[in-house]
Amino acid sequence: MAHSGYDFAELFNQASEYEVVDGYTFVLHDYNNNLVTLSFIIPSERNTIIMQTLLQNKGDISMLLAAVHETYLTLTSFSEKN
Repeated sequence: MAHSGYDFAELFNQASEYEVVDGYTFVLHDYNNNLVTLSFIIPSERNTIIMQTLLQNKGDISMLLAAVHETYLTLTSFSEKN
């Protein structure tokens, strides 16, 4: 949940310990107040080409994230009814 109280600063501190310093995250905030993310870790030596590819395909990737999340909600809703 978006207001779960998770300490995101700690997440970034932990990431830097493993040299995860470059990346791009797609964000979706759904009707149930869920925060959904799809993150790509980008090696610094390939940053330019990967970022260019992600930005060129941003719309398609965002739609993919929405479709996958919708499928997840449908499947979990179905399994809770059984």
